[in-house]
Amino acid sequence: MKKVPLLVLIVSLYTYGMSYRVFKRQVLKHSKILRIEKLKAAQVDIENAKRLRPENPEFQLELSRFKPRFDHSAFGTSAMIAQPIRLNALMQSIEAQNEAAKALSSALRLKKRADFLKNF
Repeated sequence: MKKVPLLVLIVSLYTYGMSYRVFKRQVLKHSKILRIEKLKAAQVDIENAKRLRPENPEFQLELSRFKPRFDHSAFGTSAMIAQPIRLNALMQSIEAQNEAAKALSSALRLKKRADFLKNF
């Protein structure tokens, strides 16, 4: 029973005894808006990595049975492997697009942080 008032006293002293810098740091650390922007920047990085990955090859295998005459039957097979090719110019443009998306994401993140601090 004696622990409850002591706990309330410690919590109240801790919350009211905080300096503005410490309070600002805590708010910036635990802000949901800034966490969302951080996750959006991470999502842009993941999408950029996806764009740079090569496409999966295509495999096709066909088996067929046909009867050219009534007394004979024959089997036919067909196999194909295809891989899309990316040229150097295409890779350079994809990398440039990735850099632009990352720069835009970081600029929007800084703007959101500045707006958050301005309204804070």
